[in-house]
Amino acid sequence: MIYIDPPYNTGNDGFVYQDNRKFTVEEFSRLAGVDEEKAKRVLDFVNSKSNSNSAWLTFMYPRIYIARQLLRDDGVIFISIDDNETAQLRLLMDEIFGEDNFIGSIAWESKTKSQNTRDSFNKLQPKVEYILVYTRKDARRFNLIQKGKKNILK
Repeated sequence: MIYIDPPYNTGNDGFVYQDNRKFTVEEFSRLAGVDEEKAKRVLDFVNSKSNSNSAWLTFMYPRIYIARQLLRDDGVIFISIDDNETAQLRLLMDEIFGEDNFIGSIAWESKTKSQNTRDSFNKLQPKVEYILVYTRKDARRFNLIQKGKKNILK
């Protein structure tokens, strides 16, 4: 099992990543150990996002790719994320782990009170964060057992 709690790309935590390094398909293929067709798909995916998302995805891709390589075939990965990058992380995880290995998304209440400030007055104030769950291989072998009224990983 692997649990990752990456920077959430909110712009508020000082996370800075220089993404001015542009890889050619050949360079990325060699560095990531994937064929050129997959390298091109990944680069196209990363380059299609806005600068902020592109930087964050460029930061995350090799870490998630390596995490997948480290998992046993029956391994599970959990990644915490808020709503700023949930959609982008889901696409990235689908690319690396495969859509069929998505188990689900766990929502958890991260704040018990609304965080209204002058800057956030006209915005929704999310109180929920998420944990995306994927298996390394063959999600059909992943089981939840019910104990009382709670699902427990088996």
